[in-house]
Amino acid sequence: MNETLLLALVGLGALAFIAYLYEANVKHRRAQALAAFASRNDLTYHAAGLMDILSSPFRLFAQGDSRGVENVLTGVWRELPVTVFDFWYSQTRPVGKGVGRTYYHFSCVVAQIDAACPGLAIAREDLASRVADGLGFQDIQLEFDAFNRAFDVSGDRSFAIAFLDGAM
Repeated sequence: MNETLLLALVGLGALAFIAYLYEANVKHRRAQALAAFASRNDLTYHAAGLMDILSSPFRLFAQGDSRGVENVLTGVWRELPVTVFDFWYSQTRPVGKGVGRTYYHFSCVVAQIDAACPGLAIAREDLASRVADGLGFQDIQLEFDAFNRAFDVSGDRSFAIAFLDGAM
């Protein structure tokens, strides 16, 4: 019985190690591809850091217990100053008698444009937004049913309809 348990533990450890190596390889290849893209397009690449990006007034950047920025590209893209980066945050959650951590990853672009626009928030539809819809606090509905099912839109209705057209 002990040999079987030991063999199972060794097998699980080997699988965990293989999964770790695979994830590390995927992250490494993405970083290499982004660095090459930056080089070809006169952008600057930073593997990590530039946490001041998170001071932007976006709700997403305040999520989670911890957060980070990696694969940052900065410079001018088609005459527009941009910052492109991978953002992640994590949240702790109870697991049995202990605590687990769930990670969320996003690819982001921040660009400042000379325009005065009303506020507009677009978020993935979730349980809370579906409940709010059911209680009559419906978000802005567009003419695209698949989009309406997938996303919660709030803000200035006229601007949202003009901004989120079929081409968008």
